[in-house]
Amino acid sequence: MKIMKLLKRDIALGTARNWFKFLVVVLVVIVYSHFLALMIASGVDSGSFYSNGTVMDYLLYITQGMEVFHFSPEEYFSIPIYWFVFQIGISYMIAYYPEKDFKNFGKKIFLSSGSRVNWWISKCLWGVLNVILYFAVLILATMGIAKFHGAEMTWTFSEEIMTGFFGSNMQYINMQDAWLISIILPCLMTIALSLLQILLSFLLTPVVSFAMMCGIYIVSAYYTSWILLGNYTMWLRSSYVGMEGINPQSGILIAVFIIVASIFAGCVYFDKCDVF
Repeated sequence: MKIMKLLKRDIALGTARNWFKFLVVVLVVIVYSHFLALMIASGVDSGSFYSNGTVMDYLLYITQGMEVFHFSPEEYFSIPIYWFVFQIGISYMIAYYPEKDFKNFGKKIFLSSGSRVNWWISKCLWGVLNVILYFAVLILATMGIAKFHGAEMTWTFSEEIMTGFFGSNMQYINMQDAWLISIILPCLMTIALSLLQILLSFLLTPVVSFAMMCGIYIVSAYYTSWILLGNYTMWLRSSYVGMEGINPQSGILIAVFIIVASIFAGCVYFDKCDVF
Protein backbone atom coordinates (compact mmCIF):
# COMPACT_ATOMS: atom_id res chain seq x y z
CA MET A 1 0.00 0.00 0.00
CA LYS A 2 1.17 3.50 -0.71
CA ILE A 3 1.30 6.14 2.00
CA MET A 4 -1.81 7.99 0.79
CA LYS A 5 -3.84 4.79 0.74
CA LEU A 6 -2.74 4.04 4.28
CA LEU A 7 -3.53 7.61 5.31
CA LYS A 8 -7.02 7.35 3.81
CA ARG A 9 -7.59 4.24 5.93
CA ASP A 10 -6.31 6.02 9.06
CA ILE A 11 -8.63 8.97 8.45
CA ALA A 12 -11.61 6.66 8.07
CA LEU A 13 -10.83 4.56 11.15
CA GLY A 14 -9.06 7.02 13.43
CA THR A 15 -10.73 10.35 12.62
CA ALA A 16 -14.10 9.93 10.93
CA ARG A 17 -15.29 7.35 13.46
CA ASN A 18 -14.34 9.73 16.29
CA TRP A 19 -15.68 12.97 14.82
CA PHE A 20 -17.67 13.68 17.98
CA LYS A 21 -14.44 14.24 19.92
CA PHE A 22 -13.98 17.51 18.05
CA LEU A 23 -17.01 18.80 19.96
CA VAL A 24 -14.73 19.53 22.92
CA VAL A 25 -13.36 22.43 20.87
CA VAL A 26 -16.84 23.80 20.28
CA LEU A 27 -17.62 23.52 23.99
CA VAL A 28 -14.49 25.45 24.95
CA VAL A 29 -15.30 28.15 22.40
CA ILE A 30 -18.91 28.51 23.59
CA VAL A 31 -17.95 28.87 27.26
CA TYR A 32 -14.98 31.19 26.73
CA SER A 33 -16.91 33.33 24.24
CA HIS A 34 -19.78 33.71 26.68
CA PHE A 35 -17.41 35.15 29.29
CA LEU A 36 -15.91 37.56 26.78
CA ALA A 37 -19.29 38.67 25.46
CA LEU A 38 -20.45 39.50 28.99
CA MET A 39 -17.32 41.56 29.70
CA ILE A 40 -17.54 43.40 26.39
CA ALA A 41 -21.22 44.18 27.00
CA SER A 42 -20.34 45.53 30.44
CA GLY A 43 -17.58 47.65 28.91
CA VAL A 44 -19.91 49.04 26.27
CA ASP A 45 -22.49 49.94 28.92
CA SER A 46 -19.85 51.75 30.98
CA GLY A 47 -18.39 53.56 27.96
CA SER A 48 -15.02 51.77 28.13
CA PHE A 49 -15.55 49.97 24.81
CA TYR A 50 -17.19 51.24 21.66
CA SER A 51 -17.95 48.02 19.80
CA ASN A 52 -18.88 44.39 20.33
CA GLY A 53 -15.40 43.30 19.33
CA THR A 54 -14.18 41.29 16.36
CA VAL A 55 -13.63 37.63 15.54
CA MET A 56 -9.92 38.14 16.29
CA ASP A 57 -10.76 39.48 19.75
CA TYR A 58 -12.62 36.26 20.48
CA LEU A 59 -9.86 34.09 19.01
CA LEU A 60 -7.20 35.82 21.09
CA TYR A 61 -9.28 35.58 24.25
CA ILE A 62 -9.92 31.86 23.74
CA THR A 63 -6.26 31.02 23.06
CA GLN A 64 -4.73 33.20 25.76
CA GLY A 65 -3.66 30.52 28.26
CA MET A 66 -2.36 32.34 31.33
CA GLU A 67 0.19 34.98 32.23
CA VAL A 68 3.57 34.16 33.73
CA PHE A 69 2.99 32.78 37.21
CA HIS A 70 5.05 34.32 40.02
CA PHE A 71 5.70 32.23 43.10
CA SER A 72 4.30 33.90 46.17
CA PRO A 73 2.58 32.72 49.37
CA GLU A 74 -0.14 35.26 48.68
CA GLU A 75 -0.69 34.25 45.05
CA TYR A 76 -3.03 31.34 44.35
CA PHE A 77 -2.10 29.07 41.45
CA SER A 78 -4.86 27.74 39.24
CA ILE A 79 -4.42 25.90 35.93
CA PRO A 80 -6.26 27.70 33.08
CA ILE A 81 -8.84 24.95 32.78
CA TYR A 82 -10.19 25.75 29.31
CA TRP A 83 -6.70 25.95 27.82
CA PHE A 84 -5.88 22.65 29.53
CA VAL A 85 -9.06 20.96 28.28
CA PHE A 86 -8.37 22.21 24.75
CA GLN A 87 -4.80 20.89 24.68
CA ILE A 88 -5.61 17.60 26.38
CA GLY A 89 -8.53 17.13 24.00
CA ILE A 90 -6.26 16.58 21.00
CA SER A 91 -3.88 14.45 23.08
CA TYR A 92 -6.77 12.15 23.98
CA MET A 93 -7.96 12.00 20.38
CA ILE A 94 -4.67 10.65 19.07
CA ALA A 95 -3.73 8.59 22.15
CA TYR A 96 -4.98 5.09 21.35
CA TYR A 97 -5.68 4.56 17.66
CA PRO A 98 -2.10 4.14 16.31
CA GLU A 99 -1.04 1.55 18.90
CA LYS A 100 -4.38 -0.28 18.67
CA ASP A 101 -4.14 -0.42 14.88
CA PHE A 102 -0.60 -1.75 15.16
CA LYS A 103 -1.64 -4.53 17.53
CA ASN A 104 -4.71 -5.56 15.57
CA PHE A 105 -3.62 -5.12 11.96
CA GLY A 106 0.10 -4.31 11.96
CA LYS A 107 1.32 -7.69 10.73
CA LYS A 108 -1.26 -7.87 7.94
CA ILE A 109 -0.64 -4.31 6.75
CA PHE A 110 3.13 -4.71 6.87
CA LEU A 111 2.87 -7.78 4.64
CA SER A 112 0.45 -6.18 2.18
CA SER A 113 2.23 -2.83 1.98
CA GLY A 114 5.75 -4.21 2.03
CA SER A 115 6.95 -1.19 3.99
CA ARG A 116 6.90 -0.58 7.71
CA VAL A 117 8.21 2.96 7.20
CA ASN A 118 5.22 3.85 5.00
CA TRP A 119 2.90 2.65 7.75
CA TRP A 120 4.67 4.88 10.29
CA ILE A 121 4.71 7.89 7.97
CA SER A 122 0.97 7.50 7.43
CA LYS A 123 0.44 7.56 11.20
CA CYS A 124 2.53 10.74 11.45
CA LEU A 125 0.54 12.39 8.66
CA TRP A 126 -2.65 11.27 10.39
CA GLY A 127 -1.50 12.94 13.62
CA VAL A 128 -0.62 16.16 11.79
CA LEU A 129 -3.95 16.20 9.98
CA ASN A 130 -5.88 15.72 13.22
CA VAL A 131 -4.16 18.69 14.85
CA ILE A 132 -4.77 20.91 11.81
CA LEU A 133 -8.45 19.88 11.76
CA TYR A 134 -8.63 20.55 15.50
CA PHE A 135 -7.40 24.11 15.07
CA ALA A 136 -9.59 24.59 11.99
CA VAL A 137 -12.63 23.66 14.10
CA LEU A 138 -11.43 26.19 16.68
CA ILE A 139 -11.33 28.99 14.10
CA LEU A 140 -14.65 28.07 12.47
CA ALA A 141 -16.43 27.68 15.81
CA THR A 142 -15.03 31.03 16.97
CA MET A 143 -16.31 32.70 13.82
CA GLY A 144 -19.80 31.30 14.37
CA ILE A 145 -20.01 32.11 18.08
CA ALA A 146 -18.49 35.57 17.64
CA LYS A 147 -21.07 36.32 14.94
CA PHE A 148 -23.79 35.16 17.32
CA HIS A 149 -22.55 37.66 19.94
CA GLY A 150 -22.58 40.52 17.43
CA ALA A 151 -18.84 40.77 16.79
CA GLU A 152 -17.49 42.21 13.55
CA MET A 153 -16.30 39.52 11.14
CA THR A 154 -12.81 40.94 10.71
CA TRP A 155 -9.37 39.53 11.47
CA THR A 156 -8.03 42.63 13.20
CA PHE A 157 -8.35 42.90 16.96
CA SER A 158 -9.88 45.86 18.76
CA GLU A 159 -7.04 47.70 20.43
CA GLU A 160 -9.17 49.20 23.18
CA ILE A 161 -10.62 45.80 24.11
CA MET A 162 -7.36 43.85 23.98
CA THR A 163 -5.34 46.49 25.84
CA GLY A 164 -8.15 46.70 28.39
CA PHE A 165 -7.92 42.97 29.07
CA PHE A 166 -4.23 42.22 28.49
CA GLY A 167 -2.31 45.45 28.99
CA SER A 168 -0.73 48.21 26.94
CA ASN A 169 1.77 45.91 25.20
CA MET A 170 -1.05 44.72 22.95
CA GLN A 171 -0.85 48.00 21.04
CA TYR A 172 2.56 46.91 19.74
CA ILE A 173 1.31 43.57 18.40
CA ASN A 174 0.59 43.56 14.66
CA MET A 175 -1.69 41.07 12.95
CA GLN A 176 1.15 38.84 11.75
CA ASP A 177 2.46 38.55 15.29
CA ALA A 178 -1.04 37.93 16.65
CA TRP A 179 -1.58 35.02 14.27
CA LEU A 180 1.90 33.66 14.98
CA ILE A 181 1.56 33.53 18.76
CA SER A 182 -2.13 32.60 18.98
CA ILE A 183 -2.58 30.05 16.18
CA ILE A 184 0.51 29.19 14.11
CA LEU A 185 2.98 28.48 16.93
CA PRO A 186 0.45 26.70 19.19
CA CYS A 187 -0.64 24.54 16.24
CA LEU A 188 2.96 23.74 15.30
CA MET A 189 3.94 22.89 18.87
CA THR A 190 0.81 20.78 19.30
CA ILE A 191 1.78 18.86 16.16
CA ALA A 192 5.24 18.29 17.61
CA LEU A 193 3.90 17.06 20.95
CA SER A 194 1.32 14.88 19.20
CA LEU A 195 3.96 13.12 17.09
CA LEU A 196 6.11 12.65 20.18
CA GLN A 197 3.10 11.22 22.00
CA ILE A 198 2.37 8.77 19.17
CA LEU A 199 5.99 7.61 19.21
CA LEU A 200 5.97 7.19 22.99
CA SER A 201 2.73 5.19 22.80
CA PHE A 202 4.78 2.47 21.05
CA LEU A 203 7.95 2.81 23.11
CA LEU A 204 5.94 2.83 26.35
CA THR A 205 2.13 2.55 26.37
CA PRO A 206 -0.68 4.85 25.16
CA VAL A 207 -1.77 5.46 28.77
CA VAL A 208 1.74 6.45 29.88
CA SER A 209 2.33 8.68 26.85
CA PHE A 210 -1.01 10.44 27.41
CA ALA A 211 -0.19 10.91 31.10
CA MET A 212 3.18 12.40 30.11
CA MET A 213 1.45 14.97 27.88
CA CYS A 214 -0.89 15.88 30.75
CA GLY A 215 2.15 16.32 32.98
CA ILE A 216 3.91 18.53 30.43
CA TYR A 217 0.92 20.87 30.22
CA ILE A 218 0.39 21.01 33.99
CA VAL A 219 4.04 21.79 34.73
CA SER A 220 4.12 24.29 31.84
CA ALA A 221 1.27 26.21 33.44
CA TYR A 222 3.23 26.43 36.69
CA TYR A 223 6.69 27.25 35.29
CA THR A 224 7.59 29.57 32.43
CA SER A 225 10.58 28.07 30.64
CA TRP A 226 11.57 27.44 27.04
CA ILE A 227 12.10 23.75 27.85
CA LEU A 228 8.50 23.30 29.04
CA LEU A 229 6.82 23.07 25.67
CA GLY A 230 3.27 23.78 26.80
CA ASN A 231 4.28 27.42 27.29
CA TYR A 232 4.40 27.88 23.52
CA THR A 233 0.67 27.10 23.29
CA MET A 234 -0.19 30.13 25.48
CA TRP A 235 0.30 33.44 23.74
CA LEU A 236 0.23 35.34 27.05
CA ARG A 237 3.58 33.65 27.76
CA SER A 238 5.10 35.14 24.60
CA SER A 239 7.97 37.61 24.80
CA TYR A 240 5.97 39.71 22.33
CA VAL A 241 3.51 40.40 25.14
CA GLY A 242 5.64 40.40 28.30
CA MET A 243 9.30 40.86 29.23
CA GLU A 244 9.34 37.55 31.09
CA GLY A 245 7.84 35.61 28.21
CA ILE A 246 9.51 33.11 25.89
CA ASN A 247 10.64 33.76 22.33
CA PRO A 248 8.19 32.42 19.70
CA GLN A 249 11.03 31.99 17.20
CA SER A 250 12.70 29.53 19.56
CA GLY A 251 9.41 27.66 19.81
CA ILE A 252 9.26 27.23 16.04
CA LEU A 253 12.78 25.77 15.93
CA ILE A 254 12.08 23.42 18.85
CA ALA A 255 8.80 22.24 17.31
CA VAL A 256 10.42 21.53 13.94
CA PHE A 257 13.24 19.61 15.65
CA ILE A 258 10.78 17.46 17.65
CA ILE A 259 8.72 16.75 14.52
CA VAL A 260 11.74 15.65 12.50
CA ALA A 261 13.26 13.69 15.39
CA SER A 262 9.99 11.89 16.16
CA ILE A 263 9.44 10.87 12.54
CA PHE A 264 13.04 9.69 12.18
CA ALA A 265 13.02 7.77 15.48
CA GLY A 266 9.78 6.06 14.49
CA CYS A 267 11.23 5.02 11.13
CA VAL A 268 14.21 3.45 12.89
CA TYR A 269 12.03 1.75 15.50
CA PHE A 270 9.59 0.15 13.07
CA ASP A 271 12.32 -0.82 10.66
CA LYS A 272 13.94 -2.88 13.40
CA CYS A 273 10.97 -4.06 15.50
CA ASP A 274 9.86 -7.68 15.29
CA VAL A 275 6.12 -8.06 14.71
CA PHE A 276 6.12 -11.58 13.28
